[in-house]
Amino acid sequence: MSGIIAALTGMMDFLKIDRVRKRRAGWAHMIGNVAALTLSLINWVLRINNGITEVIVPIGLILSVIVATLLAITGWYGAELIYRHKVAVIGYNSRHEP
Repeated sequence: MSGIIAALTGMMDFLKIDRVRKRRAGWAHMIGNVAALTLSLINWVLRINNGITEVIVPIGLILSVIVATLLAITGWYGAELIYRHKVAVIGYNSRHEP
């Protein structure tokens, strides 16, 4: 549930803040997080009715590794937005736009 709340908040920021959409890091962060949430949902659906069966290994494990990798990458891009591009750190001022 917290992933869905984070996704909605992030999507609102992505749509509202023009500086995020202008950056490649913003697009990578958004697309990667949507992919991670989608793969997590697929993983959950595969596991919900099966309990501990052959679905967990290897499919569930592979999906979990992919999601963890995606989250590491999107976390990097999120930090790029905050620390390198100063999105959400300084107030909006068109003079600071490169």
